[in-house]
Formats: sequence, structure tokens, C-alpha cells
Amino acid sequence: MFDKLKIPVGIGAVILLQAFGIIWYVATLDSNVNQLTNTVQEMRDEMKEQGSVDSRLAVLESNVEIIMESGGSYDDSALIRKIEEIDETDKNINRGIAVINKKLIDIDKEIKTINTKIIKRTK
Repeated sequence: MFDKLKIPVGIGAVILLQAFGIIWYVATLDSNVNQLTNTVQEMRDEMKEQGSVDSRLAVLESNVEIIMESGGSYDDSALIRKIEEIDETDKNINRGIAVINKKLIDIDKEIKTINTKIIKRTK
């Protein structure tokens, strides 16, 4: 009597294990998406705190104009170093955002693939 049930129980166990595996995988992807979303938000908050690059450059230009109008002298190299530092920071932030956006796209593709597989298996 139980000899006939061994195959269906085995198949059921395999399907159950696959279901748990898929659930674990999707939960992991969801965790990664949440982590990347938090990272992007932190980077945005940091950028807001520092102010935009354009506004910082405008302040520097304004300071230079005030010094020039007052007949004072200023160190060109210090200003150039500061502008280069701001540009480098901006480039690093943009690179980080690009990497995060690419990872989010990859995760979305994986979620779509998993959803497609789940739908095919349930049919």
C-alpha cells in the first residue's frame, strides 16, 4: 500500500524543498534591494547636507569676487585644489549611484525571472 505512495511523497518533498528555496532566494533579494535603497537614501542625504556642487562653486566664486574687489590677493592654487576636490567628490557620488542603480536593475531582472519560473511551475 505505501509502495505506491513513495513516488508522490518524494515528488512532493522535492517540490516543497524547491518552494522553500525560492522563498529564501526572494527574501534574500528583497533584503538586498532594501539595503541598496537605504544606501542610496544615505548618499542623497549626505549630498543634501553638503549642498549641491553648483551652490558650493557659486559660494567660492562669490568669495573670490569679494577678495578681488577689495584689492586683496588670494591663492589660486588653493581655490583650484578645492574645486578639484569638490569635482572628485561629485564624481565618486555619481559612480556610487550608478553602481547601485545597476545592481537594482540586476535584482529586478532576477525577481522577474523567479516570478516567471514560479508561474510556470504552478501551471
